[in-house]
Amino acid sequence: MEHATDTPIPPTSAPTAEPTALPPTSEPTIAPTEAPKLISGVFVPQEVLPKGSFTLDPASGVLRFSEDFLVSTGPDLYVILSGASEVNLEYHAFSQQVLASPKLDLAQLKAISGAQEYALPAGTDLSQYHSVVVWCQTYSVAFIAAPLQP
Repeated sequence: MEHATDTPIPPTSAPTAEPTALPPTSEPTIAPTEAPKLISGVFVPQEVLPKGSFTLDPASGVLRFSEDFLVSTGPDLYVILSGASEVNLEYHAFSQQVLASPKLDLAQLKAISGAQEYALPAGTDLSQYHSVVVWCQTYSVAFIAAPLQP
């Protein structure tokens, strides 16, 4: 049988420094992505007097006209995005800008009044467009327009 010795066991040395925090994890922190902000504008006169506004949601690619939207009847009216930016010009001058600028036909105008929606093609680069226009294809004139501002 073994006997315990009377030799004292030396105490363990006490820590001399404060405990350190755990090292940070090596996983990158991912910042939340910010959804693109809605773009909106109010229609101004070109060839005819308008009423109403629009909202464009870049995330969904949907252009919405307000419930109070109203434009005069005309032939062959289309909703377009245009690179023309000076919507306060006289309508002949603005229409010339539209003809000389990038243009994206969205669809034929669904109705001359009321809320309505138009889909942008997937991947549309909005940076080249500066206005939303109700455009008369027959006479190549802008009926109404609104600045496209983020």
